[in-house]
Amino acid sequence: MRRATARCCSRVWGACSSAHACVPCSSSVSSSSGASSSSSSRSSSGNSHGASLPTHAWTGGGCSSLGGAHQQTRTAGMRHMSYGQPVPETHPELLRPGQLSVGISAEEVASRRTALASRMAPGSLALLPSASTVYMAGIVPYPYRPDPDFAYLSGIMQQGMLALENGTSPDGSSCRWLLFIDPPNPDQDRWDGTRLDKRAALQVFGVDEVHYTAEIPRIIGALAASVLARKGTVYFDVDRTNGFMQQTLGQTLVRARDAASAASAARAQPPASRFAAPPLREEHRILPLRPLLHELRLVKSAAEADLMRTASQAAAAGLIDCIRGSAPGVGEWQLAAAFEYTCRASFGAQRMAYPSVVAGGPDAFYTHYGRNDKPLKAGQMVLMDAGCERHGYVSDVTRTWPVSGRFSGPQADVYDIVLAAHAQCVAAARPGSSIRQLHALSTRIISQGIKDLGLCGPGVSSEEIHMTRYRDFYWHSVGHWLGMDTHDTHLIGHSRDLVPGHVITVEPGLYIPDDKEKYGHYAGIGVRIEDDVLILERGCEVLSAGAPTGRAELEGLVGSAQLAPLRTV
Repeated sequence: MRRATARCCSRVWGACSSAHACVPCSSSVSSSSGASSSSSSRSSSGNSHGASLPTHAWTGGGCSSLGGAHQQTRTAGMRHMSYGQPVPETHPELLRPGQLSVGISAEEVASRRTALASRMAPGSLALLPSASTVYMAGIVPYPYRPDPDFAYLSGIMQQGMLALENGTSPDGSSCRWLLFIDPPNPDQDRWDGTRLDKRAALQVFGVDEVHYTAEIPRIIGALAASVLARKGTVYFDVDRTNGFMQQTLGQTLVRARDAASAASAARAQPPASRFAAPPLREEHRILPLRPLLHELRLVKSAAEADLMRTASQAAAAGLIDCIRGSAPGVGEWQLAAAFEYTCRASFGAQRMAYPSVVAGGPDAFYTHYGRNDKPLKAGQMVLMDAGCERHGYVSDVTRTWPVSGRFSGPQADVYDIVLAAHAQCVAAARPGSSIRQLHALSTRIISQGIKDLGLCGPGVSSEEIHMTRYRDFYWHSVGHWLGMDTHDTHLIGHSRDLVPGHVITVEPGLYIPDDKEKYGHYAGIGVRIEDDVLILERGCEVLSAGAPTGRAELEGLVGSAQLAPLRTV
């Protein structure tokens, strides 16, 4: 398998003293003490795993640093482990030694776990299921997409359930990680392929114990009851509706809570008296885990930024191919297919980040238009909002261009307003600003543009439009957080100050209803320009800058290539 390469097509705004870059994996030398501590720390799982570990194996406990060293030797038994996903031994073209997933090292995953534990209450318990398999029809599944939180903490791209039993150390170093996976099922493996087994989970992914899912009620029930009886905290997202074993976890927690309440009531019961008041029910804390994880995921590491840079470059390249292939008669669906082909075939993307929006003409008015079932017409513009997911990180890019290769006068008027808003917002994206401030800037520019176009009639000031009426033409935010999800870390508000490592979108727009009596030659014109922006120490880097935004550049690209012709049946 040959890895696709891409030219660098990012743009840096402002000066940056420390650019983001991939952190090279460091090799280490084995030590007998490291191997010994690894064996003893995992003896409670009941899994024997020998003295020789693969080069990417963990030799330390779950929340601490790696502690031991990577062994360079192999044993015959290593060849019989079941990983269920790419690892350096099986996919050296994708992963370097020491990486758990593409671009992400075991050390980085370990630091994420420690950071989560340090944010949890001492003596608490966290429960995090992966995503369940979703079925298209009957036994036919959709392609599996890992839960981002689960993948972030484990590097595991398969079904499972993580439990973190936190200790009392304030820095999170005394925690214990438990992984629950499905038991071996050779009959199922004949259909779906092999899955992660206990031995690989211990040696590759660094958990402290591995159990089968049938043990969840017993093991998690006892841990949760113990924590709740001590008036401790259990972190669990009850609304993670697609969580693997979610119903089992919910029922287990209910039983643990009731057991802890009964034990507390029995301890508080006074001597028998017919005048004694009934004991007060103690409150047992079950709090959501997601807010803690969103805080961790919000700031991207250098390795994460590099993965997002490549995903954005893939989207930019896909959009360029679509612009070049545009012409009257080309179908919206053909552009969507061309974009997906470029991202997947040339850049190795696993899937689209969301259903592509390919909106010709007046359909650009609809923000999430997804039918993509009409041919493009001469004289129209097409708005295309698309992104891909590559090794767990996504892009989200939008361009608008003329189908016939030339902007009309009214189209250019609207486009230039949005382009000005986009350029000023990107220039203002720096540490200390916020998405909310960028949005306020965009609304002022768009409001002035609405006045200049006369869309609200004569005598209406830009101040009045900005106060009440711009939302008729621009109703969405100028941006959102971006990362492992398209609308990433959505629990973090837009008033949060931007810091280096944040990735946001900048996407002003102006959409005019298709009402010629009211809006004349501007009717039915919709424009959005969106880029993925990484905040640096000074200024920002436009990760998707490879796709042009200038009118002259776009006009020069349109129609310069042909897509595969539509075959008639």
